Amino acid sequence: MASCASDGSVKVFNLVSERIEFDVKFENTKQWCVKISPQDKYLVSGGSDALIHLWKFGDWDKHKVLKGHLDRVRCLNISNNCKYLVSGGIDSLIKVWNLASFKDELTIYGHKDWVKGILISDDNLHVHTMSDDCTIMTSSINLVNTHINKELPKTFTNFIFNPKDKNLYAVSQNSIYKSRQGEFEQYQTYEKNILSVHFINSFTAFIVFFQQEKSTEIEVASHSLGENSMKSVRILKTTSLVSSAAVSEDGKYLFTGESFRITFGISALEKVLMCLKLIQEKL
Repeated sequence: MASCASDGSVKVFNLVSERIEFDVKFENTKQWCVKISPQDKYLVSGGSDALIHLWKFGDWDKHKVLKGHLDRVRCLNISNNCKYLVSGGIDSLIKVWNLASFKDELTIYGHKDWVKGILISDDNLHVHTMSDDCTIMTSSINLVNTHINKELPKTFTNFIFNPKDKNLYAVSQNSIYKSRQGEFEQYQTYEKNILSVHFINSFTAFIVFFQQEKSTEIEVASHSLGENSMKSVRILKTTSLVSSAAVSEDGKYLFTGESFRITFGISALEKVLMCLKLIQEKL
């Protein structure tokens, strides 16, 4: 697991040994985003100084600095085949970097405000980007002007692609929206505002983290796709305000990014399975 912070630090944690494997700090800059590539090939981070730092994962001395953005780098993603990196910044630009030459080979225009989210399609041919200009844009990796620029009724704060049903899901305040034939329609609505949404169990279910009402706890709910009601709700104890959250692909572990710490816990489903295992061992 990787994290970055406003103090300029980038860290990699080994969840098996519970140790920090990599720790670096850049002075006089904030690190805004961090990403581990598929197959753990690269670690990449973006900062307020408009620079992207890229390391060969595990061989930390092999370090590249990518220059091309005009202002803060806000989001990053790496293609499944690890051939290119896509970055977005508050300069409204989307840049595609060739990871063989480490050069900026393509700049995609179209957004009019911060680019704050990037998803790359499984076939590595298209990139989906989300901006503060209230648009989600789908662009061809190879062609600058081949994209769909969709005006949205609300500002979205988070979005995620489901390769199983091939739909985009986006979050606005207390609602989740789903794309259908190029249009976004309301999919789920809750009583509380949403912090983030994460797919689990081979994209057949998702976990919702809600924005905190108290700094000492955060509410988490699970949903199966196609069902209207929540399957389970859990309250996680926290020590401060949670700014980000994540879930393991199997849904067993929940992670929260808090002030000066990262917390992870076992999901309610995994706790039930552990209890059943202990009962069977006693029998």
